[in-house]
Amino acid sequence: MTLSFSALIRALFLSIPLLALSVDGTFAMQATVRWADKATSESGYKIERLVSSTGLYSQIALTRANITSFVDTNLLANTTYCYRVRAYNAAGNSAYSNEVCVYTSVRKVRLSVSLMGSGTLSGNPRGINCPSDCTEDYVAGTRVILTPSAGNGAKFANWGGACTGQGSRCVLTMTSTKNVTVTFKPRFINSR
Repeated sequence: MTLSFSALIRALFLSIPLLALSVDGTFAMQATVRWADKATSESGYKIERLVSSTGLYSQIALTRANITSFVDTNLLANTTYCYRVRAYNAAGNSAYSNEVCVYTSVRKVRLSVSLMGSGTLSGNPRGINCPSDCTEDYVAGTRVILTPSAGNGAKFANWGGACTGQGSRCVLTMTSTKNVTVTFKPRFINSR
């Protein structure tokens, strides 16, 4: 039995092992799929993705030959994504690589606070307790209430950054990274 040309070309494709799949950054917004370039006559690679453990794979990208990674962007939080790769050329497709899955964690955003002058700042829900803890990562969409407390001989002056004005507290909805400045000024005593 002799192999047809296309069967022979397919047989020359070696298995394509996927390397470690990584989720980029704390906020799980993208995944990088990497594989070993084991094919010898590929035109490129087809990347397929499955969302959640149910459903069907669908092709999401096509690369040129000798490419060994693909970045899948704009992933949803709290979701499982599975990937597989195969080489292709004019004769057809190789067998699929192994499957690699990743779970994207809940998206978090960072709140950073700076104090100027003598005082403290606390946050609700807990996390910010500045000056000892002035940075916190919150689940996106969390409503954070910041309350300043002046130190001895000082008074609250104003907010800066993501908070504005002179109100006794600041309410933020954490949709993105935010920076807040709190200023305290010395309290002057009039003498007569």
